[in-house]
Formats: sequence, structure tokens, C-alpha cells
Amino acid sequence: MRIDVELYRRRLALGGRPSLSAIDIEPENPRRALVFIHGFGGSARQWIHQLTHFSERDRTVALDLRGHGDSDQPEGPYDVSTLVDDLEAAFEALDLPARFALVGHSFGGALAVEYALRRPQRVDRLILIAAAGEFPLAWHYRTALRLPVALLNLVYPFLRRTLKAPPRVLKRFHREALSVWRGWDRFSQLEPRTLVIRGYRDRVFARPYFEKVAQALPLGEDVNVGASGHMVMLERRDAVNRAMERFLGSGRGSSWREERRDRRLVRERPWLAHYDQGVPFTIAIPPIRIDELLTSAARRFPFRPALFFHGLRMTYRRLEGEANRFARALIDAGVRPGDRVMLLLPNLPQLPLCFFGTMRAGAVAAFATPLSEPDELLRQIRDSGATALVTLSQNAELAARALRETGLRRVILTNVWDYLPWGRAILFRLRSGGRMNPPRRLPPGFMVLSRHLYARSS
Repeated sequence: MRIDVELYRRRLALGGRPSLSAIDIEPENPRRALVFIHGFGGSARQWIHQLTHFSERDRTVALDLRGHGDSDQPEGPYDVSTLVDDLEAAFEALDLPARFALVGHSFGGALAVEYALRRPQRVDRLILIAAAGEFPLAWHYRTALRLPVALLNLVYPFLRRTLKAPPRVLKRFHREALSVWRGWDRFSQLEPRTLVIRGYRDRVFARPYFEKVAQALPLGEDVNVGASGHMVMLERRDAVNRAMERFLGSGRGSSWREERRDRRLVRERPWLAHYDQGVPFTIAIPPIRIDELLTSAARRFPFRPALFFHGLRMTYRRLEGEANRFARALIDAGVRPGDRVMLLLPNLPQLPLCFFGTMRAGAVAAFATPLSEPDELLRQIRDSGATALVTLSQNAELAARALRETGLRRVILTNVWDYLPWGRAILFRLRSGGRMNPPRRLPPGFMVLSRHLYARSS
């Protein structure tokens, strides 16, 4: 199942340490926790296929190391001990279970090894992907990292898709951690069972640096997934996921614990028995506001249609822009976080954009149907505690009465034709004969929401 992993991103405040960014997906009643650590120049998003695959049943966490991805970028230090200290602080902030599986790619495998040696009681299983016993970069990479930061900054914009850390971070990371770490003796001290996954065509480091890792491990298993480069989990994601499932004992539906859990869920929720094959019983709900779902859709599908309305085709990007504009108008009108905004609108484009805009402003949207009687609407406004009302221009008299008799402080008027294509808007206005036009002179407390501007009354 495809999910937008960015919906699950958290920022971890680690006391006096730089804050780290983490993607944390936790379904209902997870079997276990898996923590993914990227390597030199990587980011949490490189684990996207593992995050989406395992998050149906397991809690999956991917961290951005300091200086990488969306984490803070301090000047230093970037030595191994400091990076492992970051991991300890992050795992504490994430409130991980007592034991979890730790997965590291490339130099992230070295950090996973160091953490497993420091806290062996916490690491249930260890998985090293394209990890080596030492990390000597090729001569041309080493030469490039010796160049001044100012010169590297000129080239970095062309490498952003590959390297998720700026040159100043990469230089220190290489000098203080990557080039000095030696793990051959460290491997023999590991206690957890360990799986080594590598690709046959990995040319980033010499082949012996990969091949000898499993041989140095007391409880190591070696899996060669064949034709793959250094980014094994991206290039051979299905093979990597299968190897991890076998090693973790997480074949789908293969364990009696899984079957017992599924039977219990079906007893509690009989409709689950009618789900199609492959549809998960539960999914992790991202701990975010509803308006952030719109932001996600605008980022992933900016030019796909979000709304159709009598010839109008509004894309997700435009819907988000209109919602942001309305949120700004609410804030300028004095609406504060936690205030209630009553939406008294029929099925118009203004309804979803005002709803998302209200959420974006931190306010609470309350709905009322325009078919209610005036006295009933006044009661609903009063009982809801709304401080702002959004309604159509033809309801201006009712809105003015609500301003006098309830706790409303602001009324925002809109027109039926505002989001119609211009030809249809003209015809609609001609047919209405001016009956639906807003008042020429707005009373105090009124604003007009239109397609092109927000006008505030004097």
C-alpha cells in the first residue's frame, strides 16, 4: 500500500543536542519496531520502500542523522561517539519498546554496530545493508572533499538529489567518522543475530570490504541479492524486503501469533472478513492536522483535479493556495487558534477551501445547513460558540441579526458565482436579477470573500 511517508515525519527535540527529523509510522498493535539508519550523505527517505512495506504490521522509524535531510546542521562534531549519542537520545525521545530491530545502510551500518555494542540489551536483531568493515572512499571522492567549501557549494546544487547533506557537513563527517572507523574487531563482539545484505555489483568500496563482514560476525548470515549497486534497498527492494522478512520471522500470515491477532480483530470487527486479499486490517494514522493532508496531496499531485464545479476544474495546488489565503484572512480578522468558525454554505467550492483554511488558521470548523430556519440557525451559532460566520451574500440580513444577538464578531460573505467560469458567472448573475448580490455598503463586522480579493469593512 502506498502512503505518503512525509505525513509521519516528526522533529525530535533532544535537549541540548541538535534536533533530529524522524519518520515514525506506528500501526495499531504493532508486532515489533524497526529502526532504519542511513549512511554518509543519505536521508530517511531512502528507506521509503521498507517503510511502506513493513509499516502495515510493524512500527517503522527512519532517522535523518545530524546534518542530513531535515535534521539540524550544526558545525560539528560528527565523530562516531557523538552520532551514537544522537541515536540514544532520539530512541529515548521516540519512546521505542525495550527491544527493537536495527537496520543500517553503508556507514549507517557502522553506527548500528556501535549502538548494538553500547546497548546490546535493546537490539533484538541487527541488519546491515551494503555495510563494510571500513570505508575508504575512492581517490577522486577524497580529492573532492579536500576542496574548499566555497568551491564545493557551487557544485552542490547539482548533487542535491544524491547527497542529502551540504559540503561542510560531508567534509567533517568524512574526516571525523567515515575515514577513521574500523569495524573488523568490533564485529566479533556483537551479541544480536545479524543479517548482512549486499549487492554483487556494489563498486563504492572494494568487494572484500563487504564480503568479509559476515565472516567476521559470530552470529552472521550473508545474503547476496545479485545485480545491485550500493543502494541495494532501492534497486532490489523486493529481494531486500523478503530477506528481512525471513530473518525477522515476519512472513505475512506465517506465524501463529499473526493468525491469532487476525482472528481476534475479525471477531471484534466482523467487516474485516470481507476485505479483499492484500488489504491491511489497520493502518497507521498520522498524528497531524487535517489540513496537512491537503498539503500532502498538493505536494504529490499538484496538477490533478481536486474539485469539479459547473466547468471549474480546481487543482490540489490551487485549492491549497486558496485555503492558505482564507486562513490569512481569518487571522487578519482576529480569529485565533481554538476559535470556532461557522460555515453556513451549500455545496460550493468555498465550502472545502474555507474548511481547510479554518484548519490552517488553527480554528475549529462548525457546520450548519442553509435549509434550517433562521431561529434554529441563530441557536446553532449561539450554542457552537462561533466567533466568525461564513455564508452567502443573500444571507446578509440573517448574518447581521446574528452579529447583534449572538457572540459573533465577524461575518464573511461570499457569492454563488465567485468560482464559476466567467461566462457562467455572468449568466447566473443576470438570471438572479441582483437578488444574490452582496450589500453595496458593508455594515461593521462584515467582510467579502471573493475569487480575487478579501475586502474588510470600515
